[in-house]
Amino acid sequence: MTTEEHLKRIRARCVELMVIAEAAKITNVETMAHHVSINIGDWTPVKTPEIAIFIASCAGPAEAGWKATIAAIDALLEYQREEIIIGDATFNAIIAAWPEELL
Repeated sequence: MTTEEHLKRIRARCVELMVIAEAAKITNVETMAHHVSINIGDWTPVKTPEIAIFIASCAGPAEAGWKATIAAIDALLEYQREEIIIGDATFNAIIAAWPEELL
């Protein structure tokens, strides 16, 4: 897979995750804590409120990360189209953060 193909797959996965996050939007962390489950092969209710609250508190930062990743990929691909020279380090950093098994 080329670097561009990999970046496009990462971008597509971030968009998928954003759609899921938008559909599951719960603004109150305590309310969300009562509904959080984790997928460990099967959906399992989280047994302790502390773990549930931690998982719920990660939602906002995860969304911000997906948005930032989408913006970075869009900018990188635009630079590439315009033949602006940028180092491979930026491409490699995004790809390293998103190995194929996450896509």
